[in-house]
Amino acid sequence: MMDMKFKAAFFDIDNTLYDYSKMRFTESTLECIKKFQKNGGKAFIVSARCYDLIRSFGLFDLGVKWDGWSSFCGGVTHIGHRYVKKLLMPPTVMKKMIAYCNAHNGRLEVLGVKNRVLAGNITPAVVDYHKHYLQPYPPVGKYKGGEAIGAVIYAYKDFDEGFKKAFPNATFNRYCDWAADISFHPGRNKGFGCKLILEALGIKKEEAIAFGDDLPDVYMKESCQELVIVGNGREEAKAEATYVAEQISDDGIAKAFAHFDI
Repeated sequence: MMDMKFKAAFFDIDNTLYDYSKMRFTESTLECIKKFQKNGGKAFIVSARCYDLIRSFGLFDLGVKWDGWSSFCGGVTHIGHRYVKKLLMPPTVMKKMIAYCNAHNGRLEVLGVKNRVLAGNITPAVVDYHKHYLQPYPPVGKYKGGEAIGAVIYAYKDFDEGFKKAFPNATFNRYCDWAADISFHPGRNKGFGCKLILEALGIKKEEAIAFGDDLPDVYMKESCQELVIVGNGREEAKAEATYVAEQISDDGIAKAFAHFDI
């Protein structure tokens, strides 16, 4: 490995690697990542998306050989050909949540380590969510009790209070008008995923840099020396950044690479 200031780089996907204003992955960013890896650095995906949505969005078809990934905000961490950590939910609790949702006009999508399934028929909230985020619908099926890292509940906000009372030990994170994510691990966040990867590889915080655009990405600052928030990112996230880059549509990440002499 060359004498590099940063040995690991972590990348959020939406509005960081992927530019929604131009509906494409930013080529200059991908080229910088490839060069970083060629020089001995390791590059990782860190996303709120589950693995199936990372894969279906095309992250493994970009010509970048990612060194690993952390999905569902630290729910699963993977390096090379091995899992570092899986934060699993009890199958019995998952089945109870499915029954509750189906009885209260909600729908629960079970997030497996690599697959997902919608445990019930498609409802208006499911349609509204996928229309907004331009994501493929999950397959409809039955949860059979396999490994699950968490869930997405599709329901409107009047659903929340009843669910929280029924499942007080669940971590409930409503992140849009149509959906909330659920787990049983309150310490799960993007910084946790980065920390696991760095510890597994023996890389110090001072040797790590992270790129993101929104508040969930700020948690990566706990594990990485530098947190770059892109110019098209949320203002509250920029306030927590160690460096604010230009917009990704203006090659902001490539320019950040140049700024840090990566």
